[in-house]
Amino acid sequence: MVGSQTTFAQSQPIFEPFLSDREWAISTVDDPTGLAPTPLVQKFQLRSGDCSAKPPYDDCKANTERASLAEPISPQSRSGANQWLRWQMYVPEDFESTYPAKNRLGEFNDHRGQETPWVLEIGSTGVLWLGRRLDDDEEYFSLVDAELLKGEWIEVVLQVRWSRKAGEFKLWVNGDSRVEFRGPTCTRCDMFFSYGLSRVEIDKFRKRYPAKPLPTQTIFFTPVETASTDPGWIPIALPVMEVAPTEEKALPEVPEENAQFSAGPEAAPEVEATETPSPESSALGKGADSPSGESGDSSNGGAAIIILEGEEVESSEEPQPEASTSQKAEDSNANPEATVESVPETSVSGPSETLQPIVDPNMKDK
Repeated sequence: MVGSQTTFAQSQPIFEPFLSDREWAISTVDDPTGLAPTPLVQKFQLRSGDCSAKPPYDDCKANTERASLAEPISPQSRSGANQWLRWQMYVPEDFESTYPAKNRLGEFNDHRGQETPWVLEIGSTGVLWLGRRLDDDEEYFSLVDAELLKGEWIEVVLQVRWSRKAGEFKLWVNGDSRVEFRGPTCTRCDMFFSYGLSRVEIDKFRKRYPAKPLPTQTIFFTPVETASTDPGWIPIALPVMEVAPTEEKALPEVPEENAQFSAGPEAAPEVEATETPSPESSALGKGADSPSGESGDSSNGGAAIIILEGEEVESSEEPQPEASTSQKAEDSNANPEATVESVPETSVSGPSETLQPIVDPNMKDK
């Protein structure tokens, strides 16, 4: 059994005996199980022949026997009204089914239409069902399995919005949602609830078992509580905030050695190169573009060394471009043995390519 009986400030309806006039039919007794949420519980007992008539109802003519309580019958429609109900019930281990006469533990009755559009009913296999019976259409929702129905206090909470078109019917058993229905919930909507114990279509039982009397049946309830707004009987499940674990991104590994370089249109941006003399440059002299800015003897040709981030890469040797005719004439007049002092620009792959570093793609956006 889940939940406990609580008292609410709002007024509770007075449930009255409904077509039940036997002295043993309804009584208040000490809890025989010792497990009920209240020390006193309601006992409903049904014996063979317990039928009554109270116009416009006649259970004896309708082959129905009953021991039940009901809300006061009102002539006003409940269309658009919202209703909450809660109770606990106990079916003893020795409870004997009367199938094919069906046992009902609760009913919603439409007074003006003389209909029972919603019923709590024990089926042929002992399962407790909620039946919806509107417009000659029947459907049943399984509530409690047979092996779990007997010997345990069971809590039932339901919420219903009465409507001919856009109604709602929800039901929980021991806190678990069992029914969520949306659609028509009544026809004329002059609704009242009754609970306890009844058996309908007892003529079918007598036909199948002509020599067998209907058994005496007993069931226990706690008084039914009602509310017109949500009383908080069903806790609202708050969404669980799940925090995804932080994924640690490994930093890209930077090689200790210097990057190599390659030319090409798809390479990364150009890195400026610095020219320094190689160990052999002492015999060639320093070029005009060297950090010292000194001019050296380049008569033997320029072998420029490109140093990028500390790694020496020897470029290909190219002959120095010839000076213009006028320049040659001037130099020959000034010094017949003079040479061009500037060191020519060098390229690795050809005149149309530039030096660009090979860059790890993973480092592109870092």
